[in-house]
Parts: sequence; C-alpha cells; structure tokens
Amino acid sequence: MIDKPPLNKRRKANKNRAISTLAYIVIIVLVIAVIAGVIILTRTPSSSSSLTTTSSTSPPTSAQAPVQIVFAGWVSSGAEYQFDQEMVNAFNAQHTDVHVVFQPITSDYDTKLKTEIAAGDAPDVFYVDSSEAYSYIQNGLLLPLNQYINSDPTYNISDFIPETLQAFTYNGNIYAIPKDWSPLGLFYNVKMFEQAGITSPPTTWQQLYQDAQKLTIKSNGKVVTYGLALPPDMARILAFVYLAENG
Repeated sequence: MIDKPPLNKRRKANKNRAISTLAYIVIIVLVIAVIAGVIILTRTPSSSSSLTTTSSTSPPTSAQAPVQIVFAGWVSSGAEYQFDQEMVNAFNAQHTDVHVVFQPITSDYDTKLKTEIAAGDAPDVFYVDSSEAYSYIQNGLLLPLNQYINSDPTYNISDFIPETLQAFTYNGNIYAIPKDWSPLGLFYNVKMFEQAGITSPPTTWQQLYQDAQKLTIKSNGKVVTYGLALPPDMARILAFVYLAENG
C-alpha cells in the first residue's frame, strides 16, 4: 500500500491545481492578452445590470465538500460582470470537486485587493495589472505557473504575443497569463496642425516634442492652449518613455 499525504495537504494541492486551471481558463476564454503597462481603470458597472450572484454558483452538495476558490476581478459594466459569472458557472459545471465563487470589485480595485492581501483574506485567483505584477512577484504573492503550463498540453500559450507574457515573467517563471491589452491612439486637430504649419502626424518622439511646442499657444506669458494633453496615468506615460529610449 502506498501512503497518501494527509487530507489537508491533498486538498491544498488540489486547490493549487484548480487555481492555476481557473486562471488559465479565465485567460483563454477572454483571449485578449495584457500588454506591459496595460491600461487598467477602476470603473463601476452600469446600473442596468445587477451584480447579484446567480443561483448557479451555489456550492454543490456532496459527501465531501469541494475545494472552494475565490475569483476576484474588476468589472467595467453589467455585461462584463455577466460574462465573468457565466465563465465561472461553466467552470463549476465541469468540475464537481472544485467550486468557484466570483467576487467582483467595482471600485478602487488595487487598494481593495492590497487591503485584503494585507489582512490575509486575499482571493485565490485575481486580475493584476502588469505594472503591479513585479511588486506581487517580489513579495511572493503569485504562484509560478510553469509546472502547470509544461505538464498539460491544453496549456498552449504559443498564441500569445511574447511581449505580453514577458510582462508577467521573472527569472524564467511565468506568474500570470495575459488577459487583455489595448493600443494607445493619438488624436489630433487637423485645423490646428495646419495653422501651426504641421503637415503630418508625428512618428518619432523628437517630432512629437517639436510639434507640441508649435501647437502650444501663450497669451500674456500664460499658456492658453497646450500642444499635448496626456492623462497622468502610468499606462499611458510608459509608451512615451519607451519611445524616448528607443527613438
């Protein structure tokens, strides 16, 4: 007879496997990968949709209680909440030994998540901005996923843009799977460009800087029109930092 590990250890191992599986399924279903410096905004769901957990999330009754996993994430609308809940319901329907509970965070996501972590009441699976990932990794708060990715052929990450995976990779270990990403766009006023003698949108950092100076209008020594408006958001600023460093 082969000795089995204690029940609590087996449950912990099952929970780790289930957590990594859910984390991967969360990403594969969404399939839109996170770029380094991803734009993550804290937003409130629309009032047209309720954030009440559906009855299908009730834990199944069995002789041995299933491993429970808490999945947390921000939601931008009622539709996004519904999508995440349906995804969790589908996972629960396929795994009788694991039960996932979805806990949406609808405001001040990062602060609430860090508070829960500090209190020892953090969710098992959660969304994390790539700009915050390094801090979580350094503090040992994320589980390396390599063993799960390498041991299961269904963990196919070849379709992900390499740079998006690098945002969550440290010392050869992958700590998260990309969720979504968004390119930044530069909008410009054609009439103001013409008035400033600018014939085309900038394609380099230096040209952007020069054009912004031309577009800046002053009156009595005070700026009345700024040549470039940029929200003080790290996700947006990083694109310009990268461009400045790489020409």
